[in-house]
Formats: sequence, C-alpha cells, structure tokens
Amino acid sequence: MFIKVKKSCAILIAMMLLGAIISPLPIQAVNVSETTADLRVIEGTTDQPNQHVTIVADEKLVETTSDANKKFTYTFPKSPVGRIAIYQRNSDGFDQVIQMVERSEPKPQMKPAAPQEVTYLGMIDNEFVFITHPTHTIHATYEGRAKEGMGTLRIPKNQADSVSVYVSSPEKASTPIKTYKETAAKTDIIRLDAAPHETLRVSGTTLPYVKVVVKIGYDEEIVQADGTGKFDFPFIGWEIWAYQEQGYSIQPAHLMNKMLGGIHGFTMPAFKATPDRPLFIIEESFTQFRGVTFPGAVILIDGDGCGISYEQGQFDCYYPQNDRVDRTLTIEKDGQTIFTKQVKVKRKVETIKFETQSFDLAEARLIGKATPNQKFVVAYSDPKAGNAQVRVQAKSDEAGNIVFSLPRLYGLNYMVSYLDEYNYSHPKVELRAEDNRPAPIPNFKLESDRMVIGIPPFHYPNKTISFETKIEKSDGRSIVEKVDLKNPTVPLELNDKFMIRTLLQDGRVSEWVEGTFDAIQKPSIKELTNHTKVLTGTTEPNAKLQFSKGITKEVTADASGKFEFAVNLEKVSTFNVLVQVAGKADQRFTYAVEDTMKPTLQMYGILSDEATQIDAEANEKVTDFTIAYYKGERLLREGIVKPIHSFPKNNSKIITTSQLPVSNLKRDGVTHLVVKVKDLSGNWSEGNKVTIKDIVAPRVTLQKYVLPGERLIYGKTEPGAKVTFTYRSDKEKAVSVSKTGDFVIKTTDPMYLFYNGVRHSKVRITTKDAAGNVAYTYVGPVGDKIQDIRMNGDQRIWFYSPSDNMIQKQYEFTVNGQTVSHKHMGNVVTWSNDIELPADVTVKLVNPDKTIKYEVKKTVTKPYSGKNVSAVKFQKASRHITGVGEPQATLEVWNGTTRIGQTNIDATGKFSFYLVRMYKEGESLKFVTIPRLGQKTSVTLKAKDNTAPTKPTVHAMSAASTKVQGKTEKGATVLITYNGRTYTTKANSSGSYAYSINKWLPGKTVSVRAKDTTGNVSTATVQTIKYAFKQFSVNTVRTSHTYVTGKGHPGATVQVYGRDSNIGKAVKVDSKGNFKVYVNKQRQSSMLTVEMTRSSYMTKRINTIVAK
Repeated sequence: MFIKVKKSCAILIAMMLLGAIISPLPIQAVNVSETTADLRVIEGTTDQPNQHVTIVADEKLVETTSDANKKFTYTFPKSPVGRIAIYQRNSDGFDQVIQMVERSEPKPQMKPAAPQEVTYLGMIDNEFVFITHPTHTIHATYEGRAKEGMGTLRIPKNQADSVSVYVSSPEKASTPIKTYKETAAKTDIIRLDAAPHETLRVSGTTLPYVKVVVKIGYDEEIVQADGTGKFDFPFIGWEIWAYQEQGYSIQPAHLMNKMLGGIHGFTMPAFKATPDRPLFIIEESFTQFRGVTFPGAVILIDGDGCGISYEQGQFDCYYPQNDRVDRTLTIEKDGQTIFTKQVKVKRKVETIKFETQSFDLAEARLIGKATPNQKFVVAYSDPKAGNAQVRVQAKSDEAGNIVFSLPRLYGLNYMVSYLDEYNYSHPKVELRAEDNRPAPIPNFKLESDRMVIGIPPFHYPNKTISFETKIEKSDGRSIVEKVDLKNPTVPLELNDKFMIRTLLQDGRVSEWVEGTFDAIQKPSIKELTNHTKVLTGTTEPNAKLQFSKGITKEVTADASGKFEFAVNLEKVSTFNVLVQVAGKADQRFTYAVEDTMKPTLQMYGILSDEATQIDAEANEKVTDFTIAYYKGERLLREGIVKPIHSFPKNNSKIITTSQLPVSNLKRDGVTHLVVKVKDLSGNWSEGNKVTIKDIVAPRVTLQKYVLPGERLIYGKTEPGAKVTFTYRSDKEKAVSVSKTGDFVIKTTDPMYLFYNGVRHSKVRITTKDAAGNVAYTYVGPVGDKIQDIRMNGDQRIWFYSPSDNMIQKQYEFTVNGQTVSHKHMGNVVTWSNDIELPADVTVKLVNPDKTIKYEVKKTVTKPYSGKNVSAVKFQKASRHITGVGEPQATLEVWNGTTRIGQTNIDATGKFSFYLVRMYKEGESLKFVTIPRLGQKTSVTLKAKDNTAPTKPTVHAMSAASTKVQGKTEKGATVLITYNGRTYTTKANSSGSYAYSINKWLPGKTVSVRAKDTTGNVSTATVQTIKYAFKQFSVNTVRTSHTYVTGKGHPGATVQVYGRDSNIGKAVKVDSKGNFKVYVNKQRQSSMLTVEMTRSSYMTKRINTIVAK
C-alpha cells in the first residue's frame, strides 16, 4: 500500500516531526494521597488532566480517569490491603507506575481507656510489683528516685518500706498519687465462673489487669483481665489429647513458678465414643482429618481405606489427592457405617491445566483455557518500581475460560500460577505479551538539500527502527538505501521523487509514503561583513523572510525573489532566517558574518618601573599580543609576546584576559609602552599606551633582630629615602640614612611586645622616596632570649624561654657537631633521630644580615625533670586553688585513680583554676606536673583551707562613738586591736560585725583582722579615730535665697550639693562658727545636701528641703 503526500500536506507532516523524533517524556509531578480518611479510597493526582489511571489492589485491576483538575479517586468495596500499584497511561499508550503503596490490615479503633488506680500485687521476690492497662505508664517515687514502666513496674526493695505511685495514659490524663506500703502478695485472687472443660471457656474475675494463665501439659495460654478484673476466653489446646484424661491448671501469671499458691487445678475426662456421639473431631483441613472414635474403626475416603483407629480411639486420615475437591469421608465399625461427612480435599497440582489462547500487548488482556472453577494468579515484577512484584487474580468459569486484565506494560515476563485451597501459588507457565501493533507510518521534513525522517510516538525499547527509502532522480537513476533512526536524513535534489517506509527489528513494515522533493533553497546574500550596511539577496518569488538571533526583521521578496534592507552588523557574528513559501514546508537557515571589527583592549594606564608583567583584557577571543617599548619618542624595541597566563572571561570558555611579560623598564629608562592585540580574524587593535612611573613605595629590610628590652633597630631601605619612626615617647622622629640606604633607629623606651602585664605596640617606621611613595613598616622583638636547653633522651630538644614563641627558621641548631635548620613554630625542636646523652647543644639566633645575634651552649647530661608545685592555696567551700610550679607545664590533680582537675601553668610559673568538685578537708591530693619535655614529677598534699580571708572592711570611726563595725567573711572571728589590747567578736551569717570599746582617743589607730574557722588570719585594716564636730546646723533655705547659712566648726570647709553636683563654691567656717555659701535660687521642695569636712575629723552631712 502506498500513501501519496501532496505539497499542501508537507507542512502538516513537518509539524508532526517534533513528536516523531523525540521520545515521550516520563510522567512528572504525580502523587498518591496517604492521608485519606476512608481506607477504601485510593486517590491522587496525575501530571495532566483527563488521564487514564490503572489501579491493581487485592490482586484485582480497576480503571479510572483523572478529572479536569488532574485529580482521580476510586472507592473499593472494602479497604484494600497489601501491595497497591497505581499507573498512569503515558503518551505512547503504555502504563507508567506512579507509586507502589503498602497497606496493612486496618486496626479497629479502640476507645481510649481512662487511667485508674494502679493494681498493687504486693511483694514478689523482694520487689514491689504494680500493674495497670498495658498502654498506660506507672510512675513511682522510691527513696527520692523516680521510676516508671509501661503496664508493669517492679521496684527492688531497699531501706524504705513504701512507694508513691500514680498512673498516666497516652492522652496525658493521670490518677492521684497514692502511697503503698510493703505488703505480702495475695495468692487467692482468681474466681472462676465454672470449670473450663465443662463450658469450654475460661471466665471469671480477678484484680484489674492481672494476667491469667491456663497450663495444659507444656502448653500455656495467657490472657489479661480488663479494668474491672473480668476475663473470658476460649478453652483450647486440650483437643489433641482428647482420647485420654488430662490435668490442667489456672493461676495468676505473676505467681507462676513461685510456689506461693493461687493455683486452680482440674481434671478433664477422656472422650469415649457412643452410638449417639460416635466421633470427636480434633482437626479437619484440606489435607487430613484427625479425631477420636471407637477403637478399631475403619476410616474411608470415597470408599478407599485411609486409616484405622487406635486402642483409645484416636486416628489420623491423610487424604490421597486426585483431580477432585468434593470427597466423602466414612467411618465404619464392625462393617456398619457409624459416621459420614462430605469434605473438601486439596486438589493434586499436576491435574491443574492452563493454556494461553491470546495475549495481545495493545489489549493488555491474557486470555486462556484452564481447569474449570479454579483460581489463578498472574505475577510480574516492574523494573520501574524497583522490581516490586504485582499480582492479578482471576477464576476460570464452568467451561474453563479465564481472562486476566493487566496494566499495559512493555517487555515484561508474566508468571501464571495456580492458587490451591491454601492460596499457595504453583507456577504453571511463564510468557510475554505479543506485540501485534502495526509498524508506525513515517513522516518527514524537507530541508533545503535533504529530507529528515521520523515516526509518531512508538514505544519499542532496546530494539532497532530503520527506514527503507527509494529515490527516483531527475536523470533517471534509482537509489535504494536503508536509513537508521539515529541519523534519519536522506540527501535530495530538486524534483527528486521518493518513497519511504518503516522497518522494525522483528520484521514488521509500515505502508509506503511517497512524495516529490520541492524544498525551499537557501537564499543567496551578497557580502556579509561587520561593515555591511545594506543586506541584499535573492530567494523564491514572494517568499516571506523572518530574520532572528542577530538581526530582527521581517521582509517579503518581490516577484523576482529579490529583497534588500538596511542593517548594522558591527556586533553580529551569525544570524538565522526563516523562509516561508506558500505550499512548501518552512525552512530555517543560518548565516555567518565575516569579522572585520578591530578588537579593543582594557588596561591600566600606569605601570610600575619595577613591574615584570602587565594585565590586558580584550573584548573578544584573541591570538597574538605585541608590545613596543619607548623612551620618549624613540622606539627601543618591539615584538610579539606570549602571555604568562590566560583566563576565561566571566567563567566562559572565551579567553580574553591575559598577563603579559615586560622587562628592564627601569634599567632601560622606558617612559611608556604601546600594546596591541590581534583577533581570530586577523584584525589588529589600536595601540594602548601605558605610562611607566616609579609607583613602588620604598621597602625596609631588617638587618638585625631585636630582643625584648633593646633600643636599637638596624635597617636598610632605598638610598635617598627619608626615614622617621614612632614608638611610645618618640613621635615621628627623623633618622639619617646612608648613601647605601642603611640606617639605625634608637628608641627612647626599651622595646617590648608584652611587659609587666601591659601589651605594647610595635615600632612604626615610615619611609618616603624621592617620587613621594610612602611605606610603613612595623618592627617588634622576635621573642624572649633562650634561657635554658632541656632534653628528654629522645628526638626532642626544648629551648626554654618564657614567651615560647620561637620562629625556628630564624635560628641555627647544632647537636654534637651536626648543624641543621628548621621551619616550624615553637620552642621544641624535633631532631631527625634520637639523641644520646650527654649531648653538646648550641643554638644561634642568625640575623637577616647573616651575623649572629647571640648563641647559647649547653652540655645536657640527663633528661630534664620539672619541679613540683608549691605555695598551693586552698579555700574552704570552694573548688578554686592557686599556686606556683613548672612554667608552661601541664598540671593534673588526682584523688586516687580519679582525675579531679587539670590546667596549664603559665609562663611565669603561676596557676589558678577550679577542680571539678570541692575538695574535702584533709583529703590527700596528688599534684602531677608534666613539663613540655622531660620527666613528670608529682607531690601529694593534704587539702586544707590555707587561704586567709580578705581583709575586712571597717566603717569610719570618730570620738562620737566607740563602735567598730564593718564586713568580712561570714562566720569569721574578728580581731580588733586598740591601744595594745585585742578584742574579739564574731561576724554573722551575712559577714557583718560590730563591737563597742568603752573608751578611746581621737588620733589613735584601730587594727581589724579576720580569722576563718581553720585559723587563717587576714592582713589588717587600720583606721585612725577621727575627731567629731561639736556643732553643725543649717538655717532654713527659701526659694528667694541666693545663699545657704548656718553654724559649724571654725576652720572647717562647707560645700553644698544639689541632686547631681556641687552648687556654688566651697567656703571656710569663720572664727565665730558661721558660714555662708552663695548659690543660685532653688526650686521649692528640692533637696540640698550640706557637707562639712576637715582633716582628722569625721565628715558630716545635713539634708535640707527648700521652703517657699
């Protein structure tokens, strides 16, 4: 069969091409709801509206469609359980899995139980035992410790004989707290309604939530009573031994194996067959029949023997299997039938048949012929769902016909299995769906010189699709060839006739499609450069042209096919043209524009005369750079240079930024450079002029290192530069510089970085050259001088100094004649091998000018051993301790095998830190010192409060009172010494104290000390007893007054204060005892403080309120 394509259809076919050559996209943005209230409902969304949805649940397939809002829903008769597979039909007509959902059997909603008072079972195995509802929590407090348990709580008894308990539920409700005393466990707590073997139920009452155990032989059945203590459950487990007498017992679970009693024992008589009751059935299944009947009875199945009962009447009949399910069981005794029953028997698997009638891929229906009235299941694993197995079940009818409706899936294996009476699967056949789809008819797009072939969406994974083409050339030649779908193009010429059809790997072919090649040819355009101003060209008559991507324009060719319009192509490299001609498929063409634009460079206009490279950034990708060197107007040299480095611009692949080498600028007296660049089209840029100047600030190099406490700095800078320095007392002090650039700075103050707890800045050196360039250099001491050399007998050497900040590359180290240098930080140097003692060690500080600043030598004969701590201070009721020890060592404090403190001793040998707990008075503590290098040492000290209290505060004292008072450590004994005699008193709980001395004289001193409970005495606070003013009064101050008057002590000073500061000037009290202080007018009700002072006298103050 052939399909002819007219010119008018070519456009439609071309529009179909996009769908023909692009594989269908996978389904996106779909989901299945997991929060549906009704568990019978499966709902979710598809990625597009009105989509076909397939659901496989409970081994059945159902179909539905999403609505205009992309939502779908399906309600099952009952809640589906197990694996649920949800599919959406995609654009190529196959089902794609959306989601696999696993659902368990829905649990019945239980009404929350309110918490009730705990059931206290008493003492069992020396434990308090409590029980409650299995989901409730028991909270208990015993001997100050909280305990809890869900449903059950056991608390081992210690000293206390009572427990406080309450119960809480998951809903956060709780019972009141109640206390339970130690009580023996009760045993007789079960009341049965009847003997279980008589009613075949175990029922009765006990304590709330007690577990009841029925024990028959070695078998146990346990049930828990409810909140009222009731229990009721079937009496089972005895049937298997019904042919003989059985004993069984019932008791509380918590008393099992305790020998405490509480057991209810029963005897169940053996079953004896009678004419009225000839059979007791123990078990009946699809494979066997077990029971008790008359001894010696014959058991038959469909008349064939199946067994004979034993002496006590028990028998087992295992059914022989065949192709029948409904069978007859008969029991005979002495030739007489005593029992008959119709039974269901498991069918013999080999008798089950299944044959495939048809399985078409497009229909997704498996049709078969099978054993009638039997259940079968089809199982498959979907690789797009992690190979999860999905099952679909069906049942054959009376005639054996069976149909499975399945999801439409491609390339899967399906296993058909028979489901027996136990729902066990028995595989019968594995098969695949037959792909009977017709091969897709090809479509095509005609371009200017070729045809591009495609097909509509067609799912055919992992198999090849190709095209067969027949071409009749205008010169009479015929060409037949096969074209692959991966490169589906065929070169054609104008008026070529062609035929194409699709070939599938399995041999299927499509109908032929034929046509004539009459595609639009590429328009001819004259001279395309960056300097083109008018674009002129020819194409087919009356064609419409749409220019884009560089040129935006729409034009129509005239009747002869010519077109022309103005353009600006300066920044255009390529552009596209879409050509449209009536009756032909649209064609798009791309044109390249010849690059005739000069590149441009961006560069700094000034460059240092000491520079060795210069940065240049071009506006496009470039190749060669040239640099011309000028001295004034004279060209010194010129040539092509190779960039040192090149970098892409803005993370692109276009390299436009480069670092270019330059040389001998200062030596040759170069005044400026001219830099040019060439682009990929050979266009050279205009020259960029770069001026050469001295723009480098003069550098300072230190000639000799400075040690702490020194005042001299030896340096070197650019000859002719001016040097000043600033350091503490010296401010921008000038320094002479020699012709070679050498200079010496002498500071007024010695140089330190850190001295007596104060940090100092470095010396700032300012240098300025003849070109005006200024630089700042900061110089400070290199570190403390090495004071000692210590070793440990291994590879390490400790060059000890307090600051411990040695820069090792500044030093030279010699051990037993071997000299090396190191580049690390710190005062510990690691040698390449272990060093045997004794060892001769030398260290030299080597100045930058290679002279020796100083050297230290020492013969080390033994490993270094640090010193123990001393002057350790303890303070009562505190974890804080202080003392002195090995500088820069680690200190550990041990109590037996427990470390209770650790710190680092500082460079001055002092330590102050907190133990992890307060020490115990009199306990032994071991202080272990671990030096930076060397042998650790230790000393054991008795912990004792040996820290004196801080010296007490003492209020001012005068002749007006003989009371000594102040504050000190709470509870301390206060020692008061006056006139050669010492008095004692006690500080109260807040640390305040007061003591009255009968008589004392002004001008004499009182000494006050504090002594704590361990006998430590503080330093003394000494106060001089002051004289008391005999008179001091202030007259009424009114709002109209500009003064404050009163009486005072002659010669004393009076000052008036307002709210925040003094008012007026201080005045002296005259010889008659009067004073007058001039002030501004004050507001009514404001308060003034008048103060009178004099040396050796107690200061006195009076507050007065301003009256109207």
